[in-house]
Amino acid sequence: MSDETPSNGVLLAKLEAMSAVVLANQTTNHEAQLAIIAQTSKTNGRVTALEKTKNMFMGALIFMNVIVVPIAVAAIIKYVGLAK
Repeated sequence: MSDETPSNGVLLAKLEAMSAVVLANQTTNHEAQLAIIAQTSKTNGRVTALEKTKNMFMGALIFMNVIVVPIAVAAIIKYVGLAK
């Protein structure tokens, strides 16, 4: 064998070291995922309520701009006598 070819023992040691790094990363990733799930569970109801409120205000704004404002403008024009 040449000096450049590593022995089985060296390869096994490198493989075990890489395996330990991968296992540590998996553990860290799992802990991070659990923290994200816990935070999502805490905020999900509040975010849903905020989205419902926002949608209600958007609906009211659309209703005002499409229905109420044109009727009010037409009534004001008729009252003032600008329409012929």
